[in-house]
Amino acid sequence: MMTQLKRLFTGITILAVIFTSHLGDAQKSKAAASTTTAAAATPAATSSSNAPLEVEMLSYGAIDKVMEKIAVYACNTAPTGSAYRGIVVLDTPALQALQAYDGFGVNAKALADAFSAMQGTAGAGSGIDTFADITNAVVAAATASTSETSFSFTIQDPTAAIVMLHHLQSQKSPACKTAAYAGVYGVNEAAPPQLHGTPINSISAQLSSLATLRVGALQAITAAGQSAAGAATRNAAGCAPIPTQAPTNNFYPVSAQDPCFAAFSNLDNSYNTFLQGLSGTNAATNQPLLSSILQGYHLRAALASGTTTNPLLGIYVNISAAGGTQQIRKNLLTAVFTGDWIRYSGGASVNVIIFRIANGTTVQTDQSAILYSDLVRYRTPLSHIKKPAQYDNAPEAGDNLNSVP
Repeated sequence: MMTQLKRLFTGITILAVIFTSHLGDAQKSKAAASTTTAAAATPAATSSSNAPLEVEMLSYGAIDKVMEKIAVYACNTAPTGSAYRGIVVLDTPALQALQAYDGFGVNAKALADAFSAMQGTAGAGSGIDTFADITNAVVAAATASTSETSFSFTIQDPTAAIVMLHHLQSQKSPACKTAAYAGVYGVNEAAPPQLHGTPINSISAQLSSLATLRVGALQAITAAGQSAAGAATRNAAGCAPIPTQAPTNNFYPVSAQDPCFAAFSNLDNSYNTFLQGLSGTNAATNQPLLSSILQGYHLRAALASGTTTNPLLGIYVNISAAGGTQQIRKNLLTAVFTGDWIRYSGGASVNVIIFRIANGTTVQTDQSAILYSDLVRYRTPLSHIKKPAQYDNAPEAGDNLNSVP
């Protein structure tokens, strides 16, 4: 009897030691996990991810769920038989391209107006269109962000738009079947689209017009300087230099420091700086600036096609945060029989703005409006990763020895 008690006591002691040892490991694991969480709260210097693949897969699944929900809402907004022209999906690079084109238009129009004023003609060039107001509203509303995970990683911009397109084209609405990604358009530059009666001119057309106005301004200043008429008469045609001496062969010499020539020289420096800037790089997208401007022009022209009778639906999507959690459970049972219990969760936060593009014949008759905007969140619970359907023993692809004849 005493021998049996000694064996039982010894067994209990061994189990206690094992249990205590693994409990200590679990506590160390929790401490390590806590340290990892704290470190992950600080944004990484690069976009590389240290998250487990399972966490990333669940986060992509969360994005899929969010996009499916938004697609259903958008297609219900444009039901079967509606007059909607179509749906355009935008992301952050698309908005940046719009801003690049609008900025180009503002600079081009300012220079064109200045050159025109020097020769006494009305300003030329279309510049930025008034629909840019809703673009600015979208940009302002898309600045919210959140993070609620212990692992975080970057998901590239096209991902959300591509997933959204997939779900839109899976719906029954004809408008959703023709959904398109922003920037993939062709525009007939010979017959440019119009907004409120003003043509949305191409990049080449605006640059050509600007160059013509520049030459015309210099010719007008020079011609006006070849007259001894009174200042009021000469300035009616624009900026006219004042003759410095009596004419020779009907030509009135003027000084190079004349205010009109000095003003043209300063404006010409701005013009050259403007042209040089077009060959630079867009700091936001790291792409050639002229390429972003061209994409923005195509998109701006497409957005102008939405009217009050045939509106266009715009969907802006941007992934604000993505990540998840890895949970490792250790105890006596896992140590002796099953091994560690590992579960994962994943989630994402997505900026979503849905807006109607309904341009009227004038600004006052526009019916464009933001229909929905929010930071949509979705997180999966802690769970095991499901085995893929039609699993074909992918790990065996680690070698190809059987292919040797």
